[in-house]
Amino acid sequence: MKNILLLSLIFSSLFCSAQSGERWYNYGQYLANETAVAYTDYNIWNDTTAIFANTTYGYYSTNNFVSLGLSFDPFVTQWNNPTLYGNTIRIRPSDAYTIDSVRIHGSYLRNPSKPLVNDTLVLSFVYGNGTTTSNLPDYYFYGATWLSWYGADTINFLNMPHDSLHNRAGSYTGVPTAPYVQKIVLTAADISATYDSTIALTTPFYVPAHNCAAMSLTFVSGDASFTPFDTVNYISGTNKYGAFAPLVEYAGSTGAPVFPPFSRLDSNSGYFKVDGTPDAGWGGKYIPNWAWTAGGFEAAMVQYPVIEYHINCPTCPLNDSITGVKHLCGEVDDTLYVTSPGGTWSSSNTSIAVVGPTGIVGGLSVGVVTITYTHGDNFTTTSFTVDPVPGPVSGTTPVCTGDTVHLSDAVAGGKWTSSATAVATVGSSSGILTPVSTGVATITYTLAGACTAIWPVTVNAGPVPITGDTLTCLGATDTLLDATAGGTWHSSNVAAATISTSGYVTPVAPGATIISYSLADGCLAKLPLTVSTLSCKSLTGIEPVSEASNAISIFPNPVHDELTVTAPEKIHAVIITTILGQVVSSKICQAESVVVNVASLPPGIYLVKINETEVRKFIKE
Repeated sequence: MKNILLLSLIFSSLFCSAQSGERWYNYGQYLANETAVAYTDYNIWNDTTAIFANTTYGYYSTNNFVSLGLSFDPFVTQWNNPTLYGNTIRIRPSDAYTIDSVRIHGSYLRNPSKPLVNDTLVLSFVYGNGTTTSNLPDYYFYGATWLSWYGADTINFLNMPHDSLHNRAGSYTGVPTAPYVQKIVLTAADISATYDSTIALTTPFYVPAHNCAAMSLTFVSGDASFTPFDTVNYISGTNKYGAFAPLVEYAGSTGAPVFPPFSRLDSNSGYFKVDGTPDAGWGGKYIPNWAWTAGGFEAAMVQYPVIEYHINCPTCPLNDSITGVKHLCGEVDDTLYVTSPGGTWSSSNTSIAVVGPTGIVGGLSVGVVTITYTHGDNFTTTSFTVDPVPGPVSGTTPVCTGDTVHLSDAVAGGKWTSSATAVATVGSSSGILTPVSTGVATITYTLAGACTAIWPVTVNAGPVPITGDTLTCLGATDTLLDATAGGTWHSSNVAAATISTSGYVTPVAPGATIISYSLADGCLAKLPLTVSTLSCKSLTGIEPVSEASNAISIFPNPVHDELTVTAPEKIHAVIITTILGQVVSSKICQAESVVVNVASLPPGIYLVKINETEVRKFIKE
């Protein structure tokens, strides 16, 4: 449908940034801001006394409009909605302005058998200030009994006179509102179902301060043999030509009359001039759209021809728009900004947030408020959110490779993230931190909204695990090892066992202790150690012999493949057992140096018994 195809053209100019002092005003968007809209078109044609229903040619399916009008009332607040018109000018009643261009959307059809015919669009501009009842912009009346069928006791509209001699907007006798007229010639090259043209006025139309403007759009056929039935669409389906159809945006219902949601001071609307009827009692005036459509035979609706005005106003200030961060974390202050200082600020709920005279917003409790900035007769609003604030992050330090740390926050419901997942990862919901490598990362806890708490973390290198026996007995001297150099040993329960700086464990009494090996960065390895209530003999079946004796030696210790045992006299038996006394290897020999293959033994701690008297402990890697 050609009307739908025009939509992208209509709104293509709505949101273009206007330079200071100029701006496009688009009535299609103006109506769309108020309610849901649709689009249609109405043919306008020569001002004639054409017969609307003719028995010879049948009935015509189009209306018989001869001119359309559009008022321009720039002073109402709808034109200054900052969401739509932020950083564009706003016209105050005290500002004079000029209309220097218009943009028209519609359809142009002409008889293809008459290629030399040139038709004309006529634009007629008027202005007024409402100082008389027959002048722009505010002719209104109320209380008339015949108005009751409209469902209202007051009707307000822009009083725009129609010059029937020239078929265009005109002025009343004695009213100094001389129309400015500009004509646009339409040729065969302009034929289009999506006519879209921006027309620069030869002489910009000047509107003095405290005045509104209006414009009519009229079609004049250039066909000397113009006949009425050549201007409309025949109901039988045969297309007739010689009309221009401006795109019209409308909203309303097909039931009871619906009137524009505007005040008496808002005279923006579309207007129509009908040929061949008594004009519903309006005489020589353009008929307000809602008066024409509310008669019961048509839908009651609000209508605008989709025509745009380009305004130039060097004295007009910029329309205010609120900028700045529009959320707070708890009670931390923030600042909002506007383009036009000197107005007043207010909050819709001062228990959530307050705003000072310079735009500083202070949060008091979690929630959403509307912040309003009022500047003269203009105001703008913005939504402002005070978000919940997380508490401090809790977690243990230091963090070492090989550890697992559980992070938590007193305010639940947030998400965890890591700034460097190559250093440490963290569960989004669980808060479980897993070190990956040494380095620095920042863990962030974010609640719904944007409020965060951070936990800086340095991942240090931890020592490798301690190797050695976790079970010892009174009278034995065990050795614990850690391959990471530079650490210190510590026993958590010296009443059970002590440990030397070299890692030698001395059992003191039956009990349990934790042996730790700590590095300078605070990272440590731990090994639980139990001192048995049983004697070493009952555990191993042999009497313990002090490893401090150097009569017999074993090496290497720890050992991987082969263990060498040496003694000052011949060794005739070597028996290897587990720490619990299970024999895993035995060898009969007669030598002062014996090599035992232990490659097949599982890693762990073993005892070697030499000549059934000496006992040594070694670690199998």
